[in-house]
Amino acid sequence: MAKYYEGVLGPFVGKLGPAVGYLWRGRAVMRAHVAHIRFPNTEAQLIERDWFVGMVRFAAAARGVLRHGLKGAAERHAMSEANYFVMSNKRHFSQEGGVAYERLQFSSGPVAPVSGVSCRLEGTGVLHASWERHGTRGRSKGDDRVYLYVYHTVERRGVVAEGRRRECRMAVQLPDGWRADAVHCYLFATSRHGEASPTAYAAVGEVDSVVVAGVPAADSGIGESGERQVESGERQGVVRQEKKHPDGCSGWSVGDSNSRPLPCEGSALNQLS
Repeated sequence: MAKYYEGVLGPFVGKLGPAVGYLWRGRAVMRAHVAHIRFPNTEAQLIERDWFVGMVRFAAAARGVLRHGLKGAAERHAMSEANYFVMSNKRHFSQEGGVAYERLQFSSGPVAPVSGVSCRLEGTGVLHASWERHGTRGRSKGDDRVYLYVYHTVERRGVVAEGRRRECRMAVQLPDGWRADAVHCYLFATSRHGEASPTAYAAVGEVDSVVVAGVPAADSGIGESGERQVESGERQGVVRQEKKHPDGCSGWSVGDSNSRPLPCEGSALNQLS
């Protein structure tokens, strides 16, 4: 695909000799015409074709979340969010059909990742996600948007929900029949400028019920702007350990032995259509 300067007659659309002209996101682009290719008849070609088709279908099912997490990165590479997802995640899809779900990235950018992520699924089908108020590195603000993507491996579709970083939690009603052993959770944050964070993965635990206590956040040394800068050398000997927030948020926390879980406040959920 290549961009070109339009003439006085406007953009060229259609096939002309070996070239095909069309509009992509409002831009006039052109590509070479691909002659008809016979259906691949070797086993290696069939495997390669099915591998690529599987990745494209996975990306198509995640369009609702990719437009938030990969918009900036895709624009810098002059490609769609789905194509950028395939390009950056293809090593996590095996040609035998396996997927390294815990390694997939649905977002990319300089914003602080969502940390301390925990996901629990009630028997009623309500999934509760919780996280720490501030990232372990980089810049984070309380009004950062947090996106939750829940993917079902059998039905091959997902659910997207949205909250705020300062809320520390969200809850979403999953479709009937979705069980913890068949779903994967991904969370990332975006700033008000549209920049995104890397994706955080969380395995889903199954519980009978989740009790959430809404307690106002205590003063934790964060300025009125809600912004916190964590220097790269601030945390040494990082370990993963399970902690409980004093107000009910629980989950995996990333930090040193002297760190404590940051308080949470309120709760809100805006499920996207």
